Amino acid sequence: MIHNLNTLLVMSLMIGSCGARSPGQLSSDELPGSGAKPIIIGMSGYSSCKTSDRHNGEVGPLGSGMFDHVLEMQKFILDKTGHLPQVLASCFTSEKQLITAASADDWAIETPSDEDYIAKLQQKMEESTDAYIVGHSYGGWLSMKLIESWEGSPDLIKALYTIDPISKKLCFFDTPGDCTSAPKDITPSARQHINDYTGLWVNAWQQKTIFLHSSIIPQADENPKFNISHWEIDNHVAMWDSFKSHLNL
Repeated sequence: MIHNLNTLLVMSLMIGSCGARSPGQLSSDELPGSGAKPIIIGMSGYSSCKTSDRHNGEVGPLGSGMFDHVLEMQKFILDKTGHLPQVLASCFTSEKQLITAASADDWAIETPSDEDYIAKLQQKMEESTDAYIVGHSYGGWLSMKLIESWEGSPDLIKALYTIDPISKKLCFFDTPGDCTSAPKDITPSARQHINDYTGLWVNAWQQKTIFLHSSIIPQADENPKFNISHWEIDNHVAMWDSFKSHLNL
């Protein structure tokens, strides 16, 4: 990634574009059916879509380092509960366009709007028994928007992990707005709704990248700060280990 003004002002991570399985990625048909339908929703941010062998040469988010950690979380939840979560993924292109993918059943939406993507995700959430949501940068903002409008079961979302969330509406190089705080277009009342509908909300953030960073969100349950850049925090091993240690499984 070129660290010039055009890309500095928003790098993030949420998830993908094709349904190809990652090497080592688990499939729900490899386990006996249990009736449980957990999901992990992973969201990366601006210009995070990658081309990799995992996608047979197609662009998708599972080529990003963050999604190796998402897949580790999938296996961690399986080991602890005996239930294999399906991974639903999205990333943003350099044109801020969403690309989506799923790990288990080829579920995907072709270049959806943010609103369409949220609506489709909420449909999947209604079919699920447990949801774990993680988003970096623009993806952190989108994960907050997802729960902001969620009116389903308040017990469904077991954990939300926002990683240096940055507003897609307010922060970009051509409209810089607010690139140095948590998303201000999500109001305090909306943030309280997110807290009310989330079993645990951990908001990880940093200030090492001085022109692009999030901040404390008072409504989150925890706000750990890490001394690592905006582009590296989504792949920070200590942070992901702390996420797994917080899961009440």
